[in-house]
Amino acid sequence: MELDSTHGPEFIDAGAQLGKNRAQLDSPQTIGLAPTTTYDFITAP
Repeated sequence: MELDSTHGPEFIDAGAQLGKNRAQLDSPQTIGLAPTTTYDFITAP
């Protein structure tokens, strides 16, 4: 599948592009807080 971007066409199902997308989507999971820790952080005085 081809996607037009500001840098020209990108093939979003190419192996390299899939790896890049997976790394970007996995990043928040590795740096995010656990659900209970997030709740404690938000509700702290």
